[in-house]
Amino acid sequence: MSLKKTLAIGVILLTLLGFIFFVEKPKEKAMQDAELLYPALQDQNVEGISIDNFTGKVALTRDGDSWKTGDLGYSSADKASVEGIISALKSFEIKNEIPADEVESDLKIYGLDKPAVSISATIDGQISLIRFGKKNEFTGRRYAQIEGKKSLFFVMEDLFNAANKSVADFKDKTPIDFENLEVATLKIKSSKRNYEFAPTAGQWRAIKPMDVVLSNQAVSSVLLDIKNISAGNFYNPTEQGNPKESSFGLEKPVGTVEISFKNPEKEPLVLSFGIKSGDDKQDYLKVSSFGSIFGVPSDTIDKIFKDFDSFREKNPISFSEDAVTSISFIKGDGSEVKIEQIKDSSEAFWKVNGEKAENAFASTLVKDLADLKVESYVSESRRFGFEKPTIKVQVNLAFGEPKERALVVGDKYFEGKALKGYFAASGDMKEPFVISEHTLKRITPNLEALLPIKQKNDITK
Repeated sequence: MSLKKTLAIGVILLTLLGFIFFVEKPKEKAMQDAELLYPALQDQNVEGISIDNFTGKVALTRDGDSWKTGDLGYSSADKASVEGIISALKSFEIKNEIPADEVESDLKIYGLDKPAVSISATIDGQISLIRFGKKNEFTGRRYAQIEGKKSLFFVMEDLFNAANKSVADFKDKTPIDFENLEVATLKIKSSKRNYEFAPTAGQWRAIKPMDVVLSNQAVSSVLLDIKNISAGNFYNPTEQGNPKESSFGLEKPVGTVEISFKNPEKEPLVLSFGIKSGDDKQDYLKVSSFGSIFGVPSDTIDKIFKDFDSFREKNPISFSEDAVTSISFIKGDGSEVKIEQIKDSSEAFWKVNGEKAENAFASTLVKDLADLKVESYVSESRRFGFEKPTIKVQVNLAFGEPKERALVVGDKYFEGKALKGYFAASGDMKEPFVISEHTLKRITPNLEALLPIKQKNDITK
């Protein structure tokens, strides 16, 4: 092909592409926009939405980036539900029209004498009203009437479905919101519990009923449970006043939670929980920042008001296997097994008493020690046998604080005549606990298992 022909074809292709992008595409876009009721609608242009449907009326108003329902007391709207309506408004098509001269005078024919749903949107200060009638089974579309237009329209169901929810569905179901890092103290009180927890240098500790280390995961979990409390029913104030607490078992709450914040200007959050006599379907919650009362799932109280031990650290010497430099195990008979992690440029391996170990067995021993689990904590003062331990373990780490971890296992722990485990303690030994017999076996090194076959044979000779 000659250069002239190539250039000519190139010019034709460029012209064709230019025609598509600069003529056909804008023309297609203009045609699509002509089918939309709100062709240039942007989310931020919608200032308010009012809905009248089978459950009643709800008025939604924009409040910065959030939405409000207009209720007294708790009034936060469900953002996803509002965004669903706005999205449906943006794509609302009116291309299938019933001309005004063909519209019957009796609107009952279209179900528009008593609309199933009416939605009024305030857009840039202008109010636009859409009424939805019944569904035309032949076309699969719904009759709609738009304020200011004499024609009627067959429309898709998207906007109707987005607005055809119960009034309660437009409310935000999770009234409690805060960031865990904001929390200064967490107090949990009931007839049998009086706990106070506080974070110190990234670690949660109990202040009441005793000064002990807590499980960060357990405290974070209960804070998440609090934030995830989902209201099923709302009892809002009226012009006559707030709902009566005695009607919801809140005049004498079964328990309270108080959360204070590091920012002194932020008011503490107080949650009161009540149980209504004869009502096992839901618990009741009052939040200090609202005048409303919320009906919440009946297992809510049990999730939050747990036994103290459930908040305590269950993995007291947890560490990363990769951080280990050495671990010393001293048994009750005085014998010692020392394992070391050796790292060079080409590999990482374990040594046992100076000899190269079976890596898989050594790694399993270290992992079992790092994952050591507390079965229960000991509350009463008694003899634990730590002065003549069954086994004593010292862990040295290259990173992670503290870099030295200690574990002491003492006497057997019996309940009646049944062996339930062994007393143990870590760190400063101020918080004795019980580990299972199985756990003790897993963290007690077997020298023969840890060494390769050749060294095992040497030992037995």
